[in-house]
Amino acid sequence: MTYALGQRWVSQTEPKLGLGIITEFANRRVTISFPAAGETRTYAIEQAPISRVTYKEGDTISNHEEQKFVVIGVDESSELIRYQVKDEAEKIKTLSE
Repeated sequence: MTYALGQRWVSQTEPKLGLGIITEFANRRVTISFPAAGETRTYAIEQAPISRVTYKEGDTISNHEEQKFVVIGVDESSELIRYQVKDEAEKIKTLSE
């Protein structure tokens, strides 16, 4: 499993925390901030009960400003996933996870 700052993950044991963002990983530990819940968790990398969040073409996603977009392409070639999206005005842009 490869970790990078900014990746999006969810906790399998605490789904109520919502979407988490990796804020640190070092010394066999990964720290994830869960902004919606106002919580932070640190897990041992080998036993982390977390799952990576990825979206696919056709999914509707929102940015931090609550703007809605439809995913029209997914680039998983780097550590961070980049989504090509279309907004409500049909403008195409790229969003990083």
